[in-house]
Amino acid sequence: MIATGEVTTLAGSPKEWGSRDGIGADARFNGPTGITIDGAGNLFVADGSTFRKVVMATGEVTTFAGEEWGSNDGTGTAARFDYLQGIVSDGAGNLFVADNYNHAIRKIVVRTQTVTTVVGSPDRMGVVLGPLPAGLSEPWGLALGPAGELLISDSAENAILAVKL
Repeated sequence: MIATGEVTTLAGSPKEWGSRDGIGADARFNGPTGITIDGAGNLFVADGSTFRKVVMATGEVTTFAGEEWGSNDGTGTAARFDYLQGIVSDGAGNLFVADNYNHAIRKIVVRTQTVTTVVGSPDRMGVVLGPLPAGLSEPWGLALGPAGELLISDSAENAILAVKL
């Protein structure tokens, strides 16, 4: 807790890896990178090829989207990712995640668990400016700008990009 200066484990177990749903220390992660909260007491975690949900009150971890490596839009575990990175919530029930090796930004509608590609394409590497889907190389970090634009750090191209969705 920040107020007490105490470090605790919400979910997973230090030095133990895997991809297992569970509660608290029984859950396993496989290289978690980006995290964000949705304002309803849920933490979302980019975890390799899997997108996980953690109920902060209980520490319960469930697989929210993806299960295997690949590139596929879909619902829940039918979606496929390739090395997830940064995540940002738009505050309206949507999450955006940087799908690094698919060179894309994916949108996840929390209510339906529907995953769609909104920027970039897995079959085209390189920054391409202009109309969507445009192009990315290796998107890493995400943020929302003051006008609601999606800000993307593209690590391979050494650029910060802005997208009006």
